[in-house]
Amino acid sequence: MKKNTKNRLAAISAYTLLVIVVLLLSTRESGVTITSPEKDAARIEAMAATVRSEADLRDIELLATKYEIAYQHSLGGAVALHFKALVEPTLIAAGERRDEIRAEEEYLAQVEDTFDSSLDDLDKAWSMSLGSIEEINAEIEANNKQIAGIEADIEVKNNRKESLALEIVEAGYPEDMLTELGNIENSIVELEASVADINHQNDIIRLAYRLQKGEELPESHTPANVEESVEEGITVSIEPLVEVFYDIE
Repeated sequence: MKKNTKNRLAAISAYTLLVIVVLLLSTRESGVTITSPEKDAARIEAMAATVRSEADLRDIELLATKYEIAYQHSLGGAVALHFKALVEPTLIAAGERRDEIRAEEEYLAQVEDTFDSSLDDLDKAWSMSLGSIEEINAEIEANNKQIAGIEADIEVKNNRKESLALEIVEAGYPEDMLTELGNIENSIVELEASVADINHQNDIIRLAYRLQKGEELPESHTPANVEESVEEGITVSIEPLVEVFYDIE
């Protein structure tokens, strides 16, 4: 009888040991050791406070997932869901904080790029060789005419883009027409970039005059006392005629 009791106790001890081993293995198979949902959630929250990069955020999310799996295997779905409910606000807040940090980083990078671009413009402006005011304005005017031509081309392409979009819908979205639409859109983007580049050239010319001459570039204009004869193609000043008229008086 005593022998059977000893055997029974040994079996119970072995079973208990097996349960403990299984429990430990199940809690460690995800790479973490669980304590309680509240304590582990607090640990996740403390770590989430240090998130500054996408990699940091992914690590925290992965760790939370490992804890959830460990709770699922060890204590069941209800406890796992409880832990998930505890850490979910923390993960959301960490993601929002990371978005704010990324936006700040992008802003600072943009400011740095703008600063570098401004320094480059200043260098170009200081080293630019300037002609007379008439020559400078003539160069700007030539650039403006080029811009006008490009913008006219953009308008034509935009009109074609709109009509082609309707044709594509009516034709059932054929691949060749979609390809044509994509080519038109790419062409428009390139032309708009060209306009921006030429306008930038004009800005640098004006900046060069302001830096080197200490004043704004006077805009070219036709004097009010000068009339042009379209038919003859000559310029006639009416001011002397006015003076003669008053001399006669």
